[in-house]
Parts: sequence; C-alpha cells; structure tokens
Amino acid sequence: MIKVNIDYESVLFHSQVGPKGINEYLEFLAFFIQDDVILTTKKYSQDYLDYVGRISGVAPKTQEAGTAENWWGPLKDLNQERLLNSKLNSTDLAISQGWVEAQILDSHLESYSDDFFFKDPYSMSGKGFRSTADAKHIKKFPQILERKLHRKFDFSHYVLPDGQTIAYANVVDEKFQYKGSEFLDWKHATVENLSFYKEVSPFRWKEFQERLEIIKSHYQVSNNFGYSIDSFIYEENGELLIYPLCEVNYRRTMGRVAYELSEKYASHKKITKLVLTKAKKDFYKEFTREGVIVLSPGDARFELIFFMADTMEELTASLKACDRDLK
Repeated sequence: MIKVNIDYESVLFHSQVGPKGINEYLEFLAFFIQDDVILTTKKYSQDYLDYVGRISGVAPKTQEAGTAENWWGPLKDLNQERLLNSKLNSTDLAISQGWVEAQILDSHLESYSDDFFFKDPYSMSGKGFRSTADAKHIKKFPQILERKLHRKFDFSHYVLPDGQTIAYANVVDEKFQYKGSEFLDWKHATVENLSFYKEVSPFRWKEFQERLEIIKSHYQVSNNFGYSIDSFIYEENGELLIYPLCEVNYRRTMGRVAYELSEKYASHKKITKLVLTKAKKDFYKEFTREGVIVLSPGDARFELIFFMADTMEELTASLKACDRDLK
C-alpha cells in the first residue's frame, strides 16, 4: 500500500501534516502509474474508478487505514532528506562555485533593491517567494536573497533510482507555480531535445553540463528514490544564459510523473506533455480524444491532463481542442 504524501516538505521541515485535501489534489496520479492500494479517506466515484481501470488495465483500489509506503517523498532518513531538500544546500553550492549572485541571510533584513527577492529555503517548490518591499515583515530566518532575472525557459534533470538522468521542460506561471512538463522525445530525454536548446549557444550548454556533473556529485548519496535538479534559461544583455541550480527536490516530481506516464502509455508516441489547467466538473467524462488522457477525478481543484503526439502540430491541435472544451 502507498500514501501519496504531497505534504512531504511540510512534514519533513515543520513536522506538520498538511490539510486533508492537499494529498487528495494529486494522489489519483498513482492510479495511472502503478498497481498499488492507495491509503486515502477520499471517496472516489465508482464511475471514475471504472474509467481509470479501462485506461490503466488495472482496477484501482483504496483503503482508509493501515501501514503505507510514502510515494511522493520517502521520510525515512529525515536528517539526510532535510539536507538534500534544503534550498540552503543548493544555494550554498551555487554561491561557492560562483554561479549565482545570491546571499543567505541569517538575521534582520535591511532595505534591498527591487532587483532582488527573498526565498524561504524550507517552502514547497514554487512557493515562499517575497518581494524586497516585504523585508520588514519577514520574521522567519534564514532567508535566501536572489537577483531577479529575465527568466525565459524552465527545465529540470531528474536522476532516477537506477541512475539514469532525464531532461524535460517545465511550464510555470509568473509566480513560478507549476503548469506542466513536456518531452519532445521522451525516449531520448536529453537537453538536445528541449524545444529551446538551439536558442542557447553550444558554449553555454557545455558549461552547464560541466556544472551539472558537479551538482550530481555533490548530491551523490545512496539514491533509491530519485531527485530533480531545477534550472532555467534567462536573458541578459541580449544573450541567453543558463542558471544551473535553482533548487533540488529529493522526491518524486511532476516531471518524473510525466515520464512515468510516457513509459506506460506513450510507447507508440514521441512527444508527451502533462498539463495542469483550470478545473471543469467531470471533465474526464466529457472530453475524449485520441492521444489524450484526463487524469483528474472530476471534483478536483484543477485538471491534470496527459497528451501524446507524433508531431507538434498534432499536440497543438489536442491542446486547442482541450482548451476549447474547458471554456
């Protein structure tokens, strides 16, 4: 039995179990990936469970009590996991290597330029960002001070438990909230197959690959779970540069989920994309299209939809059709 513990960081860093709904927002993903009983008190409709069974080939099962293995983050060696997931660790590495313009602040904040922002080192990925205008209101320390950059593209590398490393593009909104992951060729998931690869100079990619090896060496542990290394492309003085180390997440990520869905459902397709978008009640009943799997159970706060295609034209057509039906 497994528990989809989306509240992983809250438990790991603050010993606080998240609100009841937080795990339910995403736990249904495991139905589509593996044949395990899910520990949950959520009541899924029989219609939805039958729908999952038709797609996955396995009837999903739930149980309200019992002992379960954590699916999102391990919570086994807490001290080690806190170190591996701490943004202080990743930021300290990036500063020591001279890769970034950042500081780790341990006490009272002075006034800072609007060219910078604060980041809580113990928040969930994509959360905990504060404007420098809020300096006097920040009471929790340490804080990370980073320079604002003209961010263009987000991407990650995921080191799987078997040691294989995959690369994928991420879609985030203006608040750095996750909106999707994309593989242009999921069977060859390298930086060369990122849609923006050719926009960045070969010299910058070579430099990044050298830095990536340093990062992987720094985080080299007995890795039986997997972790992501988050990076992004930014523009400065007319050139696209690579910010090599934004953060490390020693847990499952949505990018890894997109890859696992690709392995299970897209053996006949090259391009795959996982999209998080606005919710529409019982959308899984309403929207049917070849190469598209609506994952959400019909009563979620957002829709998670998996797309498979042979060409970008085919993917674009499916995305447009889905967007049209969500209106």
